[in-house]
Formats: sequence, C-alpha cells, structure tokens
Amino acid sequence: MKKVEDEPAQPGKPLTIRQLKFIEAMLTGVAIRTAAKAAGVTERSAHAWLLLPAVRAAIEQGKAALIASSRERIELLSLAAIDTLQELMNDAETPATVRAQCAKALAARVLDAVPAQATETPTAQGIDYSAWSAEDLGIIYPLILKYEQEKKQA
Repeated sequence: MKKVEDEPAQPGKPLTIRQLKFIEAMLTGVAIRTAAKAAGVTERSAHAWLLLPAVRAAIEQGKAALIASSRERIELLSLAAIDTLQELMNDAETPATVRAQCAKALAARVLDAVPAQATETPTAQGIDYSAWSAEDLGIIYPLILKYEQEKKQA
C-alpha cells in the first residue's frame, strides 16, 4: 500500500504542510535526507517531490528571496562600513595613519573600479571599476547611479 506522503501533489493544488516544511528545510542548505526528516517524510517522498514543478518553483522562489535579502543586507552593511570609514577619516582624534588608510580605502573603491555588466557609464570622469567583483558591482553600482542622480537634482 502506497503512503499518502509518497503521492505527488496534483497540478494546481496547493503544496501540503509537509512539502512546505521540506522546502523550508531545503532552503537552509541541508541534505535531502535531513530535509525529509524535518518534514516527517521518507527520503523517497522527498526525491519524488523534487520532481514536482510546484516544489521546484517554490525552492527557486525561496532561493531568489534569500539572495535578494542577502544583497539588501550587504548593501546596508556596505553603507554602514562607508559611514564608519568616513567618521574615522574625519575624526581629529583618530591617528593620522588610520585616517589616511580610511581615505585610501574610500578612494580606492570609487577610483579603482568599472562595472563588468553595466548598461550605463557613470558620469564621473576617470572612474575605473575593474577592481570590483561582479557581486560588488551589482550592489554598489545602483548606489553610485542613485547618488549621481541626486547630485544632479540638487
């Protein structure tokens, strides 16, 4: 007799609670066996679920959401790091060598990089973005464009 958990979901029907638990576990990066255990199903069921378009789509959507969330967090942390460097650079009580290193770090990020897949060229002259990784550029380039737009409007 076939177990209910082994039966694939019918097209158009919502995912079951067990399938959702399985998907959630998979999005944490655990092995299929561990995700199946977390959902309370057999490993065989888990493998069958991975063949279902609805389950695959939910996993892909979850991955995309995690990546977007991570990028937003990295963007916020990058802004905080820039603020910290700026505060240290402008603080008269900070040792001159540290202030100089902060200034160098800030200047290097702006002056030494070029967007690998940029659709537009920044308006600032002499900016070379080649030193930045594609991931860095995906985060920082929109900020540069936003800054330049705000600067033009001011």
